[in-house]
Parts: sequence; C-alpha cells; structure tokens
Amino acid sequence: MAINSEYAAMAFSAMIRVWAPDSAALRNKEALAIANREERGDFPPLVGQWAWVSERVGVIASTDVGISTVRGDGGTYVYADDELDAAAAVRNMRTTFETNSMLELPFKAPMW
Repeated sequence: MAINSEYAAMAFSAMIRVWAPDSAALRNKEALAIANREERGDFPPLVGQWAWVSERVGVIASTDVGISTVRGDGGTYVYADDELDAAAAVRNMRTTFETNSMLELPFKAPMW
C-alpha cells in the first residue's frame, strides 16, 4: 500500500523539523519487515516508501530507478514511486543511499 496522504506528508515534515534526526522513514509493515531483515552496518539510514536524510549524513546526487528526491528541512526527502512494491522501494532506496556513500549514520545515538 502506497503512502499518499497529504496529512502523512505534513506530519512527516513536521516530525523532521521538530526532531532533526539524521535519518527518518515512513513505511508500511511489509517494508519495515524487509528493511529489518537485511543488516547493513550498525546505524544505516532508514529506508521505506518515504525517507529523509540529513545533510550531516550527506547529499544525494543520484538516485536509483523509481526514486525521486526533494531538498528540504536541512536534508533530502527521498520518495519511492507509488508503483513500486515494498521490496522494490526498500531495495531501490537502499541502492540510492549506497550509491551516494551513505552507508552508516555518522554517530551512534545515546542509549537512555
């Protein structure tokens, strides 16, 4: 199921502006399960149908098939086309991050 709600977009953007994470993603249960199955280092950027990655992590110069980007809120929003199923969205988004040398977030988050 594609994430296509105007309200989801507003909530995602608001969360990015308030929280200022290194990486964030919106994804359905299937994309979450696929992303969690594949280990990619200690702290890889989050992937899903929608993602955002901070400029602290890097800048996206090129994308894989079916992936588009929009710069904003101190980073880059990364979107998988609605036509991609969850597996393709995760795979193509991950390939986009890897192609742009975004293999791991720059530091570990504190454990509380």
